[in-house]
Formats: sequence, C-alpha cells, structure tokens
Amino acid sequence: MGYYYTLSITSFEADDCEACLAEIREAVPDIGDDMRIVDGTINFEPEESNGKWRSAEDIAIPIIRRHIRTGTTCRVDWQGEDGEMGGDLIGRDQSFGIVYEPLAVTEDGLIPLHEAVAMLARSPVEPPGTGVKSTA
Repeated sequence: MGYYYTLSITSFEADDCEACLAEIREAVPDIGDDMRIVDGTINFEPEESNGKWRSAEDIAIPIIRRHIRTGTTCRVDWQGEDGEMGGDLIGRDQSFGIVYEPLAVTEDGLIPLHEAVAMLARSPVEPPGTGVKSTA
C-alpha cells in the first residue's frame, strides 16, 4: 500500500518556462503532468488533492531552483497522511527548508500543539453535568 500526502507548489516564474516544465516532466512526471504554463508562470494544479508523490518534490526542487527567475520565489508545502508536515522556500540557486509546528485551536487563539498537549495533561477533567469548569 502506498503512502499518500498532500503537495502544494506555488506558481512561479522561470527564465524559460517551457524548458523548466519539460525538465520537470521528464524527471518527475507525477508532478510535471499536473503543471501548466499560465500567463508566464508555471502552476501546479493536481487533479486530486493528494497522491503518491512521496518525496518526488525532492527531485523537482533542484530543477525549479536552477530555472526560477531571479528575485522570485516558489514555496513547496507537503503534509503526509500521518500529519507530518514540511516544505521548502525556493529562490534562484538556493532554497530554505520550512519546518512546521502543528497548532491547536483554543478559546484564546492558536497555540503550538505540544503546549496544548501539556495544558490538557495538567487540566483536571470534571464529570459531565457537574457544572464545574476547568481552571486551566
């Protein structure tokens, strides 16, 4: 059974869109087949929201890095079926990894998931219907 995950690639400008797209399609057809040139940019528009891309973006990123127009960026984000997330911010001849911290939604806003886990672990749980509210 395959490992599925969501992949997102922002549109980007390349010095030669046709050459860049041809190289991506040859190296990683699973990604390249879902890319189109629209108004001078390369867009990634997969037919399905997730697929068996499993690290295929690692092959596409160096190609994008070589072809992306100087002064522009492309962002690649992925999320695995296990909830793990990652990404890269790509510029001409360089890129930076993006690290994600899962967030929890609370009454006070978003907090890092590890803080929510700690908060829930120290929070007293009251039996339903007692009318007692948690003090955490």
